[in-house]
Amino acid sequence: MKKYSLLGDLVIFSFIFLIFIIPPFFTSKISTSSPLFSAWNFPFNQFIFSIMAFVLYFFYYDKQEKKLPFFPILMTTSMLFCVALFIKFFSVLLVTNNISEDLQIVLPDSPKTWIFCLLNFAFAAFYEEVLYRFYFADKLQSLLAYKIKWKYLWIMCEAIACLAFAFAHFYLGIFSVLNALFGHIILRVCYKKSGSILTGFIAHFIYNVISLILL
Repeated sequence: MKKYSLLGDLVIFSFIFLIFIIPPFFTSKISTSSPLFSAWNFPFNQFIFSIMAFVLYFFYYDKQEKKLPFFPILMTTSMLFCVALFIKFFSVLLVTNNISEDLQIVLPDSPKTWIFCLLNFAFAAFYEEVLYRFYFADKLQSLLAYKIKWKYLWIMCEAIACLAFAFAHFYLGIFSVLNALFGHIILRVCYKKSGSILTGFIAHFIYNVISLILL
């Protein structure tokens, strides 16, 4: 990751933290009166977020060593689904009134709405991969390293980023938080192995689309 001035990095990190990281914590929980997907229109918000994420990635990405740019996509996607299935299994065992009963989802019903649906998931997967897998943990570590000299600092930063992504899904229920937590770990390892967000983005996108169909 490229390094810029400390002041510039602090300003950008604070902006990202306030605009992208904090707001999902206050998203209303899914219910019959607050459905997850009720209509499919062009995802303007996700489009704007993905543009901002692209700019962030462009200015901070620094390919310093050759890695496998397409770390096995099938393996990454399979691991995401395996974790999701295990968590779903335990949620059914432990909770009789699961949140999935309250999910109100309208599947796309025309080529136009399918395009909007796929764009929605593509934009969302892209900016989440940039923010949580590429930027947040590494930049947090580099900023804290100016003042904190601790060999386990990277573990703390990785944990903070993981929890931030996990609890950004709290509006879907505690089992979705667990799913997102393990999903972040898988996608973060994928990013570290590949050196780019391509594989994680593709796996994340495929997972979201198939999950929508199976819900």
